[in-house]
Amino acid sequence: GVCTAGDRRETDAGQTAHLDLTKLLPATARKLQFDPGQSFAGNVVVEQINTLIEQRCALTIRRLTDPAADNDAAAEPTV
Repeated sequence: GVCTAGDRRETDAGQTAHLDLTKLLPATARKLQFDPGQSFAGNVVVEQINTLIEQRCALTIRRLTDPAADNDAAAEPTV
């Protein structure tokens, strides 16, 4: 098919939304982990999940902001 300017705007908007989410998610997960109303602080599994969120979000940010990063990411192991 033919890619139109509208298609590019939708793609750009989608990438912007993904970038915004990947920037917010790690901090939100940490905030939830240490929320006194929750019992997640000190939980090893929750810590591992947060670490994984941070790593994957960093990779996603790199991929969305650096087109060459997609080539580098192909060589990285998946989790």
